[in-house]
Amino acid sequence: MTHTLRDRWNPGFAHLDGGSLKFQPETTRGGPTPSPVGDLKVFEDVSAGNIVERSGELARTLHRTWKVLELSTQNGTIHVAAREAALDLISTGSA
Repeated sequence: MTHTLRDRWNPGFAHLDGGSLKFQPETTRGGPTPSPVGDLKVFEDVSAGNIVERSGELARTLHRTWKVLELSTQNGTIHVAAREAALDLISTGSA
């Protein structure tokens, strides 16, 4: 059985603004550039946690160069998967 990120993750676009993470799902896949067209979700009181260990199913479903960062929010814990440079910006911006 083949799995993709879309089976397990909600691909989209995130913007860190102070202590808020604004996330808009990407629902258009056509054309050269995906577009954010889903409903905007805002996560407040964001603080960066640790990098999540890549093993098992998680390691098989992520791009090889991506890592997963655990974030605490007012709604609980979420995971963000991206390249290390992007996660560094989140970690720095949420401190």
